[in-house]
Amino acid sequence: MDKIIKKQSVKSARARRNRSKITENETCPRVTINKTARHLNVQAIDDAKGTTLASITTKTFESKNTGINLAAELGESFGAKLKDAKIKEIVFDRKGNKYHGRVAAFADGIRKAGIKF
Repeated sequence: MDKIIKKQSVKSARARRNRSKITENETCPRVTINKTARHLNVQAIDDAKGTTLASITTKTFESKNTGINLAAELGESFGAKLKDAKIKEIVFDRKGNKYHGRVAAFADGIRKAGIKF
């Protein structure tokens, strides 16, 4: 099997496993993270209504940090946005990304802001 195809199939299987656990809990908003080589795009989604409650991206986020430090700072800022929207508890959807590096730093930043997973 081609190396790229194998990576994609492993990531999609991980995403299916994660999504099956997330869809069981519809009381909390779902926070999805889309990771590219340069940027992170994050949304808080209310699945019952099908609306976006809050969003943030590194494209418009002003910071001197890069990489993991930027993700942690972005998480703290997003956590503050969620607090302003009176959201205290979320479900984290990492879309098949491994929970390490920028994804884990972002999640820790949200926890620092006082949001529960």
